[in-house]
Amino acid sequence: MITSASREPEALPSDWVRHFVDEIPLGIAVFDHELRYIAANPRWISAFHLTVAALAGRRHDEHDPLGGSGLAELLQRALSGDTVEGCAGIENDGAGRPHQLVVGVRPRVAPDGAIIGVVAALHETASADAEHQAEDAPDPLTGIAGRSSFLARIRAALESGENANRGTAMFLLDIDNFKGVNDLYGARVGDAVLKTIATRLVTGTRSRALFATAPEISRSPTDSDLIARLGADEFGIILASGASAADVETFARRLLQMISAPILAGDQRIRLTGNVGYLITGPADRTEDDVLRDLDVALQEAKIRGPNSAKIWEPALTSAMGRRLGMLDQLHRAVDEGEFVLHYQPILSLKDGRVAGAEALLRWNHPSDG
Repeated sequence: MITSASREPEALPSDWVRHFVDEIPLGIAVFDHELRYIAANPRWISAFHLTVAALAGRRHDEHDPLGGSGLAELLQRALSGDTVEGCAGIENDGAGRPHQLVVGVRPRVAPDGAIIGVVAALHETASADAEHQAEDAPDPLTGIAGRSSFLARIRAALESGENANRGTAMFLLDIDNFKGVNDLYGARVGDAVLKTIATRLVTGTRSRALFATAPEISRSPTDSDLIARLGADEFGIILASGASAADVETFARRLLQMISAPILAGDQRIRLTGNVGYLITGPADRTEDDVLRDLDVALQEAKIRGPNSAKIWEPALTSAMGRRLGMLDQLHRAVDEGEFVLHYQPILSLKDGRVAGAEALLRWNHPSDG
């Protein structure tokens, strides 16, 4: 212990260190180079519903084979040398109240620079107060923001003129054929896949860091990128700072790369594709409904182009979508009104001029276009 500023510090007693680690308001765990538990304090053990006896020498994914917390993937990234911060998960306490788990991992480095393991930390934050809980509550499955938070962030960007010079970049990401994953592997695997995707999106953007410095911790939520789950297999992303059109296009491609990397869920190795519609806000954007409409139009155009496609919204897309919807409406009406008439046109043989067959032609007697 340090007893005088003029004396060299002595080693802290091991009991004191153990007591300190057990009592700090953070969950701490240490893993070896094979990602097996070396140690974990009580707060970590409680957060992941583990037991002390079951920890020693085992990997986290042995306790959580579906990787639902997303921690296994984060640990692997840290073992590769990455410091991954600000990953959020969600757990319920004993009373059923949701608590957000904020997780950060970083490599353990030996004096010679070799990576010898991983250290991880988490803290829990209670849900928002009752008055704002419904609006601000995180998505109960993935722990990231929900639809209400996404809409609120859009409104804030439009009302404040955020990034007025360059606009605010917003993205709508949809996973292809996710229903097929649920049908083939079951809902538990499907949930684990969604959690993994949410983790990748959070760690791949500038979300608030667990190991942040004091100024970073005190910054406004709008200083961080927002990741939200908007529907079963649909995610929304809003970047905190302005970016050029080229940078935004590059980021859209990166989103597709995040979900296309193989996902391990239990003993299943799952590959997914997706589509992204995106835009950069401008003076013409009036409400969050306008933004959501334009994002959806861009997403539908990306889907038309095939898997792993991204498309930026432009006014011509809305016009084209309007024409397509108008045509579909007219086709439905034409069927109901009996405007389609079937004609048979004979096909003659060139050898003898006899009828060799017939071609069926469906003609549309349009009331105004003929």
